[in-house]
Amino acid sequence: EVMLECPSFEHQAGDTVSIICHNTEEEMKQLCSRLELANVWDKECSLAISSTTQKAKAKLPVWLPITSTLEMLFKHHLDIRAVPKKPLLRSLVEHTTVEEDK
Repeated sequence: EVMLECPSFEHQAGDTVSIICHNTEEEMKQLCSRLELANVWDKECSLAISSTTQKAKAKLPVWLPITSTLEMLFKHHLDIRAVPKKPLLRSLVEHTTVEEDK
């Protein structure tokens, strides 16, 4: 059982609470290296929905900051241990140039 006491936190029936464990420094170094992102890892970037998206009413999740660094996004906001879902894998296929990886 979890008890939360937050006087300035308004909630409604059906709301959920998530507990997100931050990813470790070692995991971040491995990820940065594997994705070959060292030159942009700590540079500020902006998140936005692609203007060419086919998804109706597409929007960014409210828990993602619009402006951040890749390091902060991966360390504090994204679960790198989750099993990738098909839409993510399909979108990554479009960006690979190595036929074996497709």
